[in-house]
Amino acid sequence: MPEAISIQDSILDSVKLGLDGIDPENTDFDDQLILHINSILRILYRLGVGTKNFRITDRTATWSDFLGNQTDIMDAVAQYVALKIKYFWDSPTTGASTGALKEMIDELEFTLNIYVDPGEFP
Repeated sequence: MPEAISIQDSILDSVKLGLDGIDPENTDFDDQLILHINSILRILYRLGVGTKNFRITDRTATWSDFLGNQTDIMDAVAQYVALKIKYFWDSPTTGASTGALKEMIDELEFTLNIYVDPGEFP
């Protein structure tokens, strides 16, 4: 992920930078990335994060467009999307690395679940 992501940053461009720095101007993989991103945004909505039926079609959609008033979790959401894309797109070749990536994804899902439904957590 880029060092600092802004709520107004393009979702597509942020994901590209998170995939080992794909230049946002390079559109060679946009169709595949958009497909993956939209699938992950559906997963996030199912978790209680983001806007219903939101999907990106190009680089104009921003994190604030998807998150609405949930902007305080933007970093976790952006990291979750980037890691899930990496898992699908450019999965590590070693079992240990793949396991570590999956653990990070699971931890972010847990964190986002707690955000949506804190229950007994503060």
